[in-house]
Amino acid sequence: MQQFSFPRAMTGVLFAFATISASLAQAEASVDFNRDIQPILAKKCYNCHGPDEHQRKAKLRLDTEEGATLEAILRGNPDDSPLMHHILTDDPDDIMPPPDANLEAVTPEEIAKLRAWIADGAPWAQHWAFVTPQRPEIPQVDVPEGSNAVDAFLQERLKQEGLSLAPEAAKEKLIRRATFDLTGLPPTLEEVDAYLADASPDAFEKVVDRLLASPHYGERMAMDWLDGARYADTNGYQNDFDRFMWPWRDWVINAYNDNMPFDQFTIEQIAGDMLPDATDSQRIATGFNRNNRAVTEAGSIEEEWHLENIVDRVETTSAVWLGLTMGCGRCHGHKYDPMSQKEFYQFFAFLNNTVDRGFYNETRGNTGPIVSIPGLAETKELARYDKRVARAEDALKKLDSAKKDKRAQWLEALLETEAPADKPALEIPLHENAENGTPGKTVQWLEEGLFDKSLNLVGAPDSRVDAGEIFTFDRRRPFAVSIWVRPEAGGGALFSKMDDKDNFRGVDLLVAEDFHIMAHIIHKWPDDAIKVKTPANALKAGVWSHVVLSYDGNSNAEGTRIYVNGRLASNAVETDTLTNSIFTESPILLGSRSHSAHLKGALSSFQVYESALGPKSIKELFQVTLSEPAQAEGEPHKKDLWKIHDQVFLATRKGRQDIVAQAKKEREDYKRANIPTVMVMEERTERRP
Repeated sequence: MQQFSFPRAMTGVLFAFATISASLAQAEASVDFNRDIQPILAKKCYNCHGPDEHQRKAKLRLDTEEGATLEAILRGNPDDSPLMHHILTDDPDDIMPPPDANLEAVTPEEIAKLRAWIADGAPWAQHWAFVTPQRPEIPQVDVPEGSNAVDAFLQERLKQEGLSLAPEAAKEKLIRRATFDLTGLPPTLEEVDAYLADASPDAFEKVVDRLLASPHYGERMAMDWLDGARYADTNGYQNDFDRFMWPWRDWVINAYNDNMPFDQFTIEQIAGDMLPDATDSQRIATGFNRNNRAVTEAGSIEEEWHLENIVDRVETTSAVWLGLTMGCGRCHGHKYDPMSQKEFYQFFAFLNNTVDRGFYNETRGNTGPIVSIPGLAETKELARYDKRVARAEDALKKLDSAKKDKRAQWLEALLETEAPADKPALEIPLHENAENGTPGKTVQWLEEGLFDKSLNLVGAPDSRVDAGEIFTFDRRRPFAVSIWVRPEAGGGALFSKMDDKDNFRGVDLLVAEDFHIMAHIIHKWPDDAIKVKTPANALKAGVWSHVVLSYDGNSNAEGTRIYVNGRLASNAVETDTLTNSIFTESPILLGSRSHSAHLKGALSSFQVYESALGPKSIKELFQVTLSEPAQAEGEPHKKDLWKIHDQVFLATRKGRQDIVAQAKKEREDYKRANIPTVMVMEERTERRP
């Protein structure tokens, strides 16, 4: 045979092979308890003298060393041992197993093994699953040149059986066998040709190294593990809806390809979620115990199926890691494996404290707890959503922390003497005739034909104002807009300077169908914008009202206020995330927004100021432009201002809470729609009874 060495990933398999070969070789020389004796006792004796205390006869146990050697076995003395007496007697009332047990009699070969074992002192041994494997001595036998330790074990066994090694297989067969064994796939013609052309002594070793480095190696090795873990991407019961566990499958494949140490492989799959600062990868590993079948049938009992799920996990975990069939211990002491019913439920308790539910009524897809598996594009998009959530939470936190100081500062600012408002940067009287109490002076409109004579906006007038050189709205530039409106119906714009096609960038002021007023200051809707609104019925149909939008240039909703007839409205905040420019080259529109939101009613006296206006200036502006001065309000009282402030604060806080909730909802909606998940284990904070 060609001489070659095996990489570390192969040593475990070869060592197990060598151990089995050595055990077989030693069978002729001595009797092994686990291999030769325990199977006899389990098959012929445990039914009446085993772990099941309800079936046990004569209070005799043969499944434990203490029980067996107490009365039945005299070490070193098979002839006087009661065990041998009951096996060898001809008395039908005394022979074991008894005729009515419907068990096969102990065979002569088995009797010989029992006699030799007792004569040797009846050495007891733990169940093989609990015994640490020992590296055997390499047999000293003649082997062909270029052989290795495994060949020595094989040669020794073949010699005992009077056989000899077959001739070495052809290279085509060797590479085919190795490729199937290590990747589950046949070799390509190119790979076969390359191996045939390689005459070097380590040609086969190079083939094995290449196969171990292949991603298909992990896929091949994972197959048996996935079977043991009952891997499936459907639920398994009658509805058998889809669920997706493939990220856990990929974790297993990657673990093999990365040659993960077995202790780490074990810990992360059984308890990765309980490790300190567990990573997503370690949590994904725990999908091993979420591969159980899942019930979704309506009417199923939650607690019943929770119990069934945990029993499944006990049976699977013990079979895969311990090599034990613990399932029998669910109902009684195990008859064959050394496991009591109490130990079964002690093991059960380790897996019983998880937050996943017993059944999910008619549920499709994965159920919590889950881990999301975003790709690069999804990670970037999630980061954008995370920033929105963080900004919204930060704004709410700042509002709460500064409530007292802000209240005092706000009142002080309202009561301080304001400088008279400068002349407006842009002023457009929108009518010629004062009718029905229309406020304002009679001034000729700038451009003939822009509106009809009465300025009743009943259709979709081309109300463009080329005011780009007169005034430009931008995020850091304070402004105030004053306008009179007589709405006939809700649902239209008072003014706008906005580009609908560029994420609605710009500014507008609208009347909603329930006659509340709302203002938008937008870079990109809704991620980067301010929106505030008044309560419903801030305006009345058929009645003239004076409306002012004031913005202080500080990029937040707190400095964005709407006044009606000289009084501050209770502004509720719906969006407060503005961080970028609102500049747009779109024209100012009166009575509409682009090609939509056409106002039904009348407008008058549109003015734009280059600074934010305070309550006093706005009240004076209202009084100056009012056609009937008798309607003017008096100076605001401190008590009224407190009330207004608290209304504004509560509305603002509610708005910011809504913004936080909406930002989180949009993030979760995106994750559900775009990012694959895998079901994982997670401990309850309080232990289940």
